[in-house]
Amino acid sequence: MNIVLAAFGKRGYFFAAYNLAQSIKVNDHDANILLIHDKGIKALATSELEVFDKFHEIDEATTHPQGIFDAGHVKLKTYRIATKYFRKYMFLDVDALAIKSLREWYDLADKSEKDFLTDVRGVGGIADTINYSVWAKNEDIWSEFELDPNKDVYYAVQSSWHFAKRTKANTAMFKDAVELNLNTFKDRTKLLIKWGKALPDELILGGALSRRKFDPTFEIKPIYFPNKHLPLSELKENYYILSMFGNGNGATMVKVDFKEFYDRFLLKEVFKPLGLGHKYKNSMIMKDKYIG
Repeated sequence: MNIVLAAFGKRGYFFAAYNLAQSIKVNDHDANILLIHDKGIKALATSELEVFDKFHEIDEATTHPQGIFDAGHVKLKTYRIATKYFRKYMFLDVDALAIKSLREWYDLADKSEKDFLTDVRGVGGIADTINYSVWAKNEDIWSEFELDPNKDVYYAVQSSWHFAKRTKANTAMFKDAVELNLNTFKDRTKLLIKWGKALPDELILGGALSRRKFDPTFEIKPIYFPNKHLPLSELKENYYILSMFGNGNGATMVKVDFKEFYDRFLLKEVFKPLGLGHKYKNSMIMKDKYIG
């Protein structure tokens, strides 16, 4: 089971990657975890790096391809990096916890006839209201990505995870996505929501998928994005991952009780069984997260 995580920019993402990796390994001891990282990896102690199995350091040309910090560019480059190490892999955003073994989810994805899978939240034509297509107006999406208004549909994705196999089609799609990220939506006023100074990878990935005319919908929704309270038993029954998605400051998208749950779960279910203390608390991570 090959897992890919990416931590770069502020140190909170390294703390989150460490916590997520430990929550994976406590159940899936044989998971091969690749950490894509920048020089900020020094935020973690040498002993803490042992939870990761492989490392790939990225440079400023990857994090700042046009002179500005571009998290989307890094995420869109994960396929090219990951497939240097693995023939197939699952990518996970690090602001999350594994609440049970990921093996069943991974195997379901691996057995799929599709070579790429992710969370599709909405799909539709240029005249439709597309669920979760929040980043730009339809007419701008179709224009920027050169989609056919009479035939093409747009896939609105939530990119907290994807499963990919190393194929010619995927290689071409991600190459296209990287180019779209650099060459489309030059006029940032076309964005309905700001995502730093760069483009959101969800918008771009949706464009690349739509140009490929490929539906990457998966049969289950494996990640819980906490907007209401659920007991741990129900979470474990229906989900594999608990996400701490969105901004980290102010009125966050994650409910307060789940921020507290994050720390309780790590302490009781992960670090105590491993004989470790819970060092990197939710508050240390959330303060380094931003959108805007």
